[in-house]
Amino acid sequence: MSDSTDPSSEVWTTMAYDGNKSLLAPYLHFNRLLRHSHILGIDVNADLSKIVFEELGKIPNIEDYNKLNEEIPFLVKLKVNREGIISLEIRKNNLWTHNPLQAISMMVPDFELPILGTKHGDWQQYDNAREQAIKHKSDIALLFKDDFLIDWLRSLPFHFIKTIDTKEGEKEFVMTHAGIPPHWTKKELIGYSNKLSSNLISNDYRNFLKKIFGNKPDHPDKCKKEEEVLRLNINFLTRMRFYNPDGSLELDYKGKVETAPNNLKPWFEYKLKILEENTHLLFGHWAALNGVTGKDNITALDTGCAWGNKLTAIRLEDNSNFSCDKLN
Repeated sequence: MSDSTDPSSEVWTTMAYDGNKSLLAPYLHFNRLLRHSHILGIDVNADLSKIVFEELGKIPNIEDYNKLNEEIPFLVKLKVNREGIISLEIRKNNLWTHNPLQAISMMVPDFELPILGTKHGDWQQYDNAREQAIKHKSDIALLFKDDFLIDWLRSLPFHFIKTIDTKEGEKEFVMTHAGIPPHWTKKELIGYSNKLSSNLISNDYRNFLKKIFGNKPDHPDKCKKEEEVLRLNINFLTRMRFYNPDGSLELDYKGKVETAPNNLKPWFEYKLKILEENTHLLFGHWAALNGVTGKDNITALDTGCAWGNKLTAIRLEDNSNFSCDKLN
């Protein structure tokens, strides 16, 4: 039996489930659970994903979708206890009461690093926060510590890759915040991105953040130290827009392509090593593009909502765009 007051008694994650056999972004959840299990000292079976999908395959299809959230009707809680026993709990995901959502704010439970930020066994205090939200007729509780909102951002990857069946056939979608530098292959993207993530989720992340910001170096040939490589790579993935003729990043000009200095060239106008026949790139970040790249296989998603324009999403299966005005 697991001790529910001991953080290291279990590790878990919760995934969206369609009631059949599909989970939303399961490997992101599996990877996060493995990272958290390492922090908590819990050994997880190397065949975790295989075991989960085998267990889902044993569950009869759920047909009662009455009053459930249409897009995410069910949630699956995946748990691994300190003995390594894997279990799944499925619950209905009812419709949200409010649109937009209503929230209360509370102080985060006082766990020390590195326990804070993991999905661990001593979760009752978080369940209590949820109950308080319901008591105050709200949908969720937002947890704060030292005036900072505690969430999952530090554990999110710098890239996302998924193969999807589209109306034009199977395509591999590759998404980052700002784009992918022309000289990177897919293997290099994954390697450099994972290296940044490992620093960001490490116990020494504060020192990493202190060193990572800056405009220099602006070219791989100018990197002399490991921290300079990391700084340049995080700029590639999160700040990149234009290149200078010598192949260096231009980080000052942030406007439209049409009004840019003649010597600057958008990153997506170069021959990109990562692009193959069925590759499609997705990025945001650059509101001045207003969603236009002029490329069938490179999509800009930022249409300037933060600047008073539209918020845009894309349905990858048929390349349909959906936009709405910003909320006042």
